[in-house]
Amino acid sequence: VTVKNLCPCGTCERCRAGHQSTCGEFRALRIEPGGFAEQLRATYCVPLPESLADGDGIWVEPLACILRAAARVPRGRVLVVGCGFMGRLWCAVLRRRGDEVFALDPRAERRCAPEPDGPVPAAVLCAPADPCEWIEPGGTLLVFAPGGELDLDAVYRRELTLRGSRSATPTSMAAAARLLPELEVPEPVVLPLERFAEGLELYRSGAALKVVFTP
Repeated sequence: VTVKNLCPCGTCERCRAGHQSTCGEFRALRIEPGGFAEQLRATYCVPLPESLADGDGIWVEPLACILRAAARVPRGRVLVVGCGFMGRLWCAVLRRRGDEVFALDPRAERRCAPEPDGPVPAAVLCAPADPCEWIEPGGTLLVFAPGGELDLDAVYRRELTLRGSRSATPTSMAAAARLLPELEVPEPVVLPLERFAEGLELYRSGAALKVVFTP
């Protein structure tokens, strides 16, 4: 199984309106005592397909966040801003559903799709940046990560639609577990827990997209 660290109640007004991540119960951590413990008590578990390799469950929760958010992104030509491990997952999901995918990242070696040759109808913000100039008038920007300052004047003048999406739901977690075996995901750096400081530095420096620690 893999576990969900946060979970909505599913019955309140916010949950019924589709905004489960704003549910009052969503703040409660569902993993005790924490993610680096050798044993934990989890109140919400998702079964994993037998075809997944050991450790692949780490991708389910991030993928579930993307599947929930992707429903708010118009199909067609989509720009992904930020090519870390979340940006790469976004590109994989968008390509699978048939979109023409573009990407921007300050590190050319990380770019996981071609740069656009002009504005596109929709963009997904996965890193602190302002991509408004890359969105066509009347287009959509999905804010998937915090940080950065958007040009609200550009939002106003281009009549852009801003949407936000945070975290996953039980439904998207189950969908992600089913979809994961069909996606090509980035290879993480796997280190023993005693090399935690080394792994943290690899991630902070950008030398690793994702670091996984094992007991």
